[in-house]
Amino acid sequence: MFIKIRDIEHFVSEPPANGMKYLGFERLVLPSGRRHTSSSEDFEIFLVVLGGKCTVKVRDKVFEKIGERKKRFLSL
Repeated sequence: MFIKIRDIEHFVSEPPANGMKYLGFERLVLPSGRRHTSSSEDFEIFLVVLGGKCTVKVRDKVFEKIGERKKRFLSL
């Protein structure tokens, strides 16, 4: 499922529709300064920051300025 709201792109692929039993995938593209809120429910989350930096809040813990590259694949 692909959702585009204004300048935010959000792609979601969940089991069993994606053919996998345990693995889901989401791709989220946010412009600078935009926010996204989501719930993991019973799933674990693995975050890959392809460009820019982000702040992640999990319950009462905050992880600030995650990410190093300005743009993905810039160093290749």
